[in-house]
Amino acid sequence: TEYNEESDFQVLEGTEEYRLNMTKDSFLIVFPDEPHMPLIAKNNEPKELKKVVFKIKY
Repeated sequence: TEYNEESDFQVLEGTEEYRLNMTKDSFLIVFPDEPHMPLIAKNNEPKELKKVVFKIKY
């Protein structure tokens, strides 16, 4: 889909390149040109996700 600036969301197609297991002591920095999608799963079961997003204009 086309990028929706209001919702800051776009659907893309491709293959998974990396999978990260996040813990309460970890964080992830994603740059604007790096597509990402949290799978929000543990042992293939849904897991509650708590996050904070900071957008820094550069």
